[in-house]
Amino acid sequence: MAKAVVGLYDDLSIARTVAQDLEKNGFSHQDIELITTEDTSSRGRGNGAKNVMNELTNIGLPGDQADTYAEGVRRGGSLVAITVGNDRADEAADIMEHHVPVDIDQRLSMWREQGWTGYDHTAKPYSDAESRQERERYRTLETQRGEETIPVVEEKLQVGKRQIQGGGMRVHTYVTERPVEEQVHLREEHLDVERRPVDRPVRDADQAFREETFEVTETAERPVVGKRAHVIEEVVISKEVGERTETVGDTVRRTNVDVEKTGTEQPVRQTAEYSQYDTDFRNRYNSSAKNSGYTYEEYAPVYRYGYKLGTDERYNNRDWSKVEPEARKMWEERNPSTWDQFKAEIRHAWEQGRKHR
Repeated sequence: MAKAVVGLYDDLSIARTVAQDLEKNGFSHQDIELITTEDTSSRGRGNGAKNVMNELTNIGLPGDQADTYAEGVRRGGSLVAITVGNDRADEAADIMEHHVPVDIDQRLSMWREQGWTGYDHTAKPYSDAESRQERERYRTLETQRGEETIPVVEEKLQVGKRQIQGGGMRVHTYVTERPVEEQVHLREEHLDVERRPVDRPVRDADQAFREETFEVTETAERPVVGKRAHVIEEVVISKEVGERTETVGDTVRRTNVDVEKTGTEQPVRQTAEYSQYDTDFRNRYNSSAKNSGYTYEEYAPVYRYGYKLGTDERYNNRDWSKVEPEARKMWEERNPSTWDQFKAEIRHAWEQGRKHR
């Protein structure tokens, strides 16, 4: 039985990525719909929001849900919808959830607080400016409610296989001729006439004087050549199939979120002091980390973390060997299995921070 799975996203680029990920995981391109108010005809994917309700009801979405999602599209959102069997519905939903879709129930509650009563197909879609204002309003309301959602995005390496043309053999058969000789013994008969004088009486005179004619034939053998084909050799081409394991390496990106407390525990002056070392940290990055595959901006949280350790009053009069175990634990909690990769840069920033204790 077919089932509709949908996800609403404020960012069109994220919605496109969701659609691509669905295809990469084996879902049919024909079953995926990308519905947005933005013109996507030049990009080869997506449907306009002019008939959003029709699109949503056609894929089997209940009327009240179609009403809500249609309003989300009208307000500048981008909707990804797919029709799948029950056996793969959860898989499709997991892919959409990985990209953090809009919490549609929370969004519906906000609209109702603002007086929204239902989807109006005659209402004009939001402009880009109105969509930006709307998203800023969502962020403000979430903050006022004590919530701030910051998505953490991580790339996953997908390794597949493709068949390529390797070496081979070309087999060509052709015919050659060569002279051969065989010896054969041939028999020939030759007639020889010999007259020998004799003298003896004839017993039957009548029989002796009877006229008679007879022939004696010579015979001879001549060679007769015939040919018969014989298989004298076979050429056998066999194929050996083997398997090997190859390690494929690449880099994947992940957003990390550092949260720092402000106020009495973290003096404001330290932010200014950290900026004084920006040149030093850039030089350090260029000399030791430039070939790591990460940009300086991606390394900035590393240096900031080390600098923060160096200025923390709790670590006064403690050398690096005493600080490292605790620093490693805190770092690994947010960035698993990466301490060894970044610890040299963290220590460098820690040493700079110690100058301002």
